[in-house]
Amino acid sequence: MNYLDSLYWIHERNKFGIKPGTKRMEWMLERLGHPEQNIKGIHVGGTNGKGSTVAYLRAALVENGYDVGTFTSPYIETFNERISLNGLPVSDDVIVDLVARVKPVSEEMEAETEYGTATEFEIITTMMFLYFGAIRPVDFVIVEAGLGIKNDSTNVFSPILTILTSIGLDHTDLLGSTYLDIAKDKGDIIKADTPFVYSVKEDDALKYLSEYAEKQQAPAYELDKDISVVSEEDEFTYRFKDYELENIALHMLGEHQKENAALAITALIVMFEAGQIQLDFNKMIKAMEEVSWTGRIEEVKEKPLMIIDGAHNNESIDALVST
Repeated sequence: MNYLDSLYWIHERNKFGIKPGTKRMEWMLERLGHPEQNIKGIHVGGTNGKGSTVAYLRAALVENGYDVGTFTSPYIETFNERISLNGLPVSDDVIVDLVARVKPVSEEMEAETEYGTATEFEIITTMMFLYFGAIRPVDFVIVEAGLGIKNDSTNVFSPILTILTSIGLDHTDLLGSTYLDIAKDKGDIIKADTPFVYSVKEDDALKYLSEYAEKQQAPAYELDKDISVVSEEDEFTYRFKDYELENIALHMLGEHQKENAALAITALIVMFEAGQIQLDFNKMIKAMEEVSWTGRIEEVKEKPLMIIDGAHNNESIDALVST
């Protein structure tokens, strides 16, 4: 199969729709030797803000000299963006090789088990774990969740840290109709004894998550409680524990981006304090300030003013209108 054949085969999985659950992922990964067990992964979930938070983390780690794999969705310009190395999409040849390895396993599962056919997202997620866990090892892999957490294809590895960027009313047909329902699903990102950084505004959801983190004995760091963002027009000051970082000026627009960056900074400090990374704070801030993310309140023309944004639920539309 060439590159276009490989893409066609992946996209053809779309006709099988969304199938919540991780059984198919677990079966395929077992057949592939459990590559997901070989990564140092950061799991990022949330209704909005996942992609930007991933971008801030990736930029700061790369600037500090680390090899970083990322898994994001959807793609904007090229499919290969979904699996990226140090911010650059993998090559067409990598996609062809990964499909050649995963396709027989998927077909074996369909023919020999009751699990049926893997979905497109399951195939891509498996490809990512195989690439970073067995073919091209990296220092860290930042994994953006797809739909929810509990039954999401990405929820099959043991992360070193987890981040929940927000809780909003999206995909309510699958995740539940209330903030608490969605918090119970997305709260599954919290793993026992694993640091958890989060930003949640709604009281019921916040109460559930803080209590669940305590039950899991997961060190939890909450925005607006443990983490402070003091906004000053185009800049902000970040405070956490004894750390205070002033005059941070992000390229990305919006108050919500200051919060996303604060979550990323906190995650990096927690990893730094745990001895998992060496961190030059100046390099971290410089890298985050320069981050841009296509389709996130992106100004593409000045006269007339033209902005594109991927807002697709109430919370993200509120953020767009406010900005």
